[in-house]
Amino acid sequence: MGHPALAQIPTLEYSLRISAGPEKGSVYKIVSAQVSIGRDSENDIALTNDKKCSRKHAVISIAADGSIQIQNVSDRNKLFVDGQVTTSRPLRNGSKIQVGDTELSLHIQIKASNKNLAAPASRRPIAGKASKSASSLNPARIFLILFLLAFFTMLLTDGPSNEDTPVDLRTREDIEAEIQLTRELKQKAEEQRRQPRQGDPLTLKEARANYVKGFRDYQAGQYERAIKGFQACLALDPEHVLCQRYLLLSQRKFNELVQYHVVLGRRYRDQGQYAACSSAFRNVMAMVKDQNSDIYREAKANFDACRAQIAERF
Repeated sequence: MGHPALAQIPTLEYSLRISAGPEKGSVYKIVSAQVSIGRDSENDIALTNDKKCSRKHAVISIAADGSIQIQNVSDRNKLFVDGQVTTSRPLRNGSKIQVGDTELSLHIQIKASNKNLAAPASRRPIAGKASKSASSLNPARIFLILFLLAFFTMLLTDGPSNEDTPVDLRTREDIEAEIQLTRELKQKAEEQRRQPRQGDPLTLKEARANYVKGFRDYQAGQYERAIKGFQACLALDPEHVLCQRYLLLSQRKFNELVQYHVVLGRRYRDQGQYAACSSAFRNVMAMVKDQNSDIYREAKANFDACRAQIAERF
């Protein structure tokens, strides 16, 4: 008697196809939350033959809610998305990315796959190079894919998740403390509006500029950069209520994101997906940075173990 079929779960698959440039025809499947692009061979997508591409040119990040963002990390060369120069911009299915002489197109597909099946193994932990596909999609199929993509993105964003994502269990005391903090911040904001602000107008203006920058990063899911923006705001204006509030929220979101990658890395390790495991724990190390912290040391130990398993296979 055969085993019962496991439930099929729709998942999003991201891939980058090089449509122009020295590596034209190459396809990279994205299997991690962060992918680096550049001329240096250490990048996940290494464009070593594109002389107009920076050594480290751009970074693509995928948030836990499925949204995807690209950022220019080059000080010298520009990044183009859909023909426009940008420093940071959300991506969508079909977005055209240009770095140097290379043009890449983003493809997002929906695939119904078993939750417990392992992802295809790859020598590279983040972007696995695949063969060029000769298939093409007709307009009706493209419309159907875009409709299904929008539908499942809505489900992933608004509906309950089937994944074992980490949940921050909060006690009643935690909730009461949060409510009290919110009341105090609201009261302080009302008092500030009633009283003229003290201090150098230029300093207060610069503090507000840092707040606006931090808030934009917060909305884009760039919580580490948002923390820096709100800290700079408070260094100039320690009584800035909104900076105080969003600094706390950014720190909480950042810690949740770190924990998400830790749990994801452990799951990949237990399933024998060592390339994805090393990628997840490398993301944790890059986010935490403090080599003396317990989280960093755990991530480093798991990263080394997963890399050793990859080396053992070859």
